[in-house]
Amino acid sequence: MRGLPDPFLREDGSLVKNASEWEAHREYIKSVLTEYLYGTMPDRPDNLASRLLWKKSIWDGEGVFERQRLSFGPENMIEIDVSVIRSARQGRAIPVILQGGFVREEIARTAVEEGFCVITFHVDQAAPDSPDYINAACSRAYPDHTWKVIAMWAWLQSRVIDWLENQDFADMGKIVAAGHSRYGKAALCCAIYDERVAACVPAGSGCGGMGCLRNIGSRFGADSGFVETMGSMTRDLPYWFADRMREYASGEACRLGREDELPFDSHFMAAAVAPRALLVLEGLDDMWTNPYGTQVSWLAAAQVYRFLERDGSCAIRFREGGHEFNKEDWGVMTDFCKAVLLGTEKRTDYRTPSGLDPRIGREWDCPGKEPATLQMFFDRTIEGIRRKIEATDRWCFEGGE
Repeated sequence: MRGLPDPFLREDGSLVKNASEWEAHREYIKSVLTEYLYGTMPDRPDNLASRLLWKKSIWDGEGVFERQRLSFGPENMIEIDVSVIRSARQGRAIPVILQGGFVREEIARTAVEEGFCVITFHVDQAAPDSPDYINAACSRAYPDHTWKVIAMWAWLQSRVIDWLENQDFADMGKIVAAGHSRYGKAALCCAIYDERVAACVPAGSGCGGMGCLRNIGSRFGADSGFVETMGSMTRDLPYWFADRMREYASGEACRLGREDELPFDSHFMAAAVAPRALLVLEGLDDMWTNPYGTQVSWLAAAQVYRFLERDGSCAIRFREGGHEFNKEDWGVMTDFCKAVLLGTEKRTDYRTPSGLDPRIGREWDCPGKEPATLQMFFDRTIEGIRRKIEATDRWCFEGGE
């Protein structure tokens, strides 16, 4: 199997040398993803309208829950419903977490108490998760585009951001595109193409998300577990990604096809978000979503963040458990977003890149950065021990018990 493609390698065979060159190269990466994975998407429509369906006070007056219906596109034929949960207190713009699907009220309340507005959007009328998507509003409004359902959901997520531009409560510099499972795939796509997204949080996104296409496996390592592949998706869910992906997939679950011939892998998607913030959330027992391959992809994408000197904006966090987006995950997400967007102190145990991260599945490293060696690991370990000893000695000297 061939290693992961080098995201720093340009079309002419040269390497990206600095951040300004990366911006131009990122456009090339986006074009590759459009051609092979997502398909073409329409431009932003210029006729978005909204209608308040209902609004009510919740949590003994501490919160507001409202539903808006957005319409846009040719003859306003596309409609989606948007649910907004936020604090009742007015007077300042706040960060927004925007995700497809739904969120439990107890989780939303915790996020609101942490200073966020929580917004969900509902796609069934515009782009249903079924072969019938071809007869739904997005397909009928824009028949000349090659997009499929994942790209449609991402595009709809951006239309909610359009609406937010005219809402006083939203801090447009702190928009978080989040999502779990299929909506995690869509959130990643949204962040790639929409520069207004300040932080992207794909959770349990699997194949077509952060799960590596070339390297698959459960928490026990490569080639273990029952793992979703592009082959299983193009067989069972052919309406999720562009038709061209079928050329490279085996058509069978848990088996690879020609994925190693693709000019990209999942780390390209994460790299296309850089230098904006990225947090990958996974469950160790969520074997279907390829936790081993997700680690491989994240380690490779982290090299881009190291290159751009944004190590602290690229994070991953594994927890015990399976395929869900639970309160623990949301706690890590709000902590990470507050740290990178508001400058607060980190409180949870998400992991950011290190110069000592292993090179797995690839033969390249971050240009201009020294690759990790055993001596570097030894020196770092000794330095850590020395600091712990000094801290203990100081605590004892100052009278700690």
